[in-house]
Amino acid sequence: MRIMKDTRGVAMVTVLMAGAALTAVTSVAAIVAVRDFRAGRADRFGAEALAYGDAGIDAMISHLRSGKVLYGDIYSAGCGGSPAGTAWQTSGLTLPTSTVGAQGSFDAVLRVFNINATSRDQWFGTTACANRAGPGAPLYVGVISTGRGPAVSASRRELLQVLRLTPSGLPVGHYAINVSVNGNPEMHGVSMISETSFAGRDKLTFLGTDPYYKLSDFWPNNTWPAGRTAADRMPAAAHAVGGITIGPASGTPEFQRGVPNCTANRVQSGSLASQSLWDSDGSAFTANPDGTSKAIASGCSDQVGYPPHARFTSDDARRVVPAGRLTEEQYRGLKEAAQLYGLYCNYGTTTSYCTIRNGPRFSPPVVFQDADVAPLMPPTAGGTAAFIAYFEFNNRLSPLVNSVKWAAGNVWPCAYDTTTGLPTANNRNGTMIVRNGGFEMGTGGQLNGAILAQDGTFTYTGGPTVNGTILAREIRMTGGAIFSMDDCWVATRSNIFSSITPFRWAEIDR
Repeated sequence: MRIMKDTRGVAMVTVLMAGAALTAVTSVAAIVAVRDFRAGRADRFGAEALAYGDAGIDAMISHLRSGKVLYGDIYSAGCGGSPAGTAWQTSGLTLPTSTVGAQGSFDAVLRVFNINATSRDQWFGTTACANRAGPGAPLYVGVISTGRGPAVSASRRELLQVLRLTPSGLPVGHYAINVSVNGNPEMHGVSMISETSFAGRDKLTFLGTDPYYKLSDFWPNNTWPAGRTAADRMPAAAHAVGGITIGPASGTPEFQRGVPNCTANRVQSGSLASQSLWDSDGSAFTANPDGTSKAIASGCSDQVGYPPHARFTSDDARRVVPAGRLTEEQYRGLKEAAQLYGLYCNYGTTTSYCTIRNGPRFSPPVVFQDADVAPLMPPTAGGTAAFIAYFEFNNRLSPLVNSVKWAAGNVWPCAYDTTTGLPTANNRNGTMIVRNGGFEMGTGGQLNGAILAQDGTFTYTGGPTVNGTILAREIRMTGGAIFSMDDCWVATRSNIFSSITPFRWAEIDR
């Protein structure tokens, strides 16, 4: 009996010890489970914060493509120098909004970036701004986006996205499949390019030099006579792959007497007749029998220097304007931007309508006047100094029949500070995109910006004024008008003339 009692005692102790062990194991398991839960929750919140940070980068890129941002805004972000002391030019370009929803938010800031930086403190500021590229060269900017998870969490992620901005390849100046002139317009600083024919060259007055294109763009890898270098601005002139014609009924080739041609430029407003020295085309008269370009041995009496030859081929056209057409992807992006931030019009077979910033629908006016455009611009609530207008014709008619008529004069002027290159408060910029149609300027019409109507015809009546780019299937000039391309436009052009490429990404708080 004593032995049995001792055994029961040992068993009881064993049971108690086993229970304690099980309790300890259960406690450890519970602690591990809680920690795993907390870690999983933290990971989830961290992933959400990371996603919001990425959303901030996407939102900034979308904002840059919206048509509301000018190249000058980006070029100056974080660099200061504004006459008006605009805050973003010192602190950086920010987004209109940063709240995504109740579950999180982001803050994104863009500044000019130093691509050669070796440490974080060298990314932005004086060195980055001092080494910015000029027009036509890549510009690097950095977007720092801070994503935050739900308000109940302390999760945040800070991301850096470096973007490279390069010319999109769209034309800067006038570009068409063919050009014909019957009036006497003046071309101030404009390079005109035709993929095929250019008729009526002697009715045009070309003045000055192009602020965007250089001599090397049209004649690369050439030596230049005294007084000229490859980096000089390109004199405003006409260029046609299929040939340039002059004279009655525009039936005489400009270069039939050889090169150079010093007299095809219309002499008015004190212009030099010899501006046409810089014309070039793809005719037989500018080529040797073996197909090589005929060299020009001397210039005109009243000009400094001369081009190496007057030959302009399809390869030359593609080099100067690599992207003579908008892509479907670009059309989609521009349409979305116009619907969200600008003017959008849809011309259908039975009904047509327009909206401003996705507002109420209204019938398109027969001719767009100042009152139709005023809601898009300051001081109207939500107005902006720059906007995109997108017109699409879905009426199954020929694009050469469809046309948007524009007589508004309040998308004007181009205004900037010549020291800083920044747009001033008076600057206005409109980008007109026409799908399946053309664009007609009317009496009193003024436009600073761009007209992209690659499917249709650009024409005009009543002597309008346009400062900027025109892209069309056909350009028809039928009277007096003034077309220009100036330093202001180049400095403050819409950012749609830049391609945005992600260059480098990093999670910088880890």
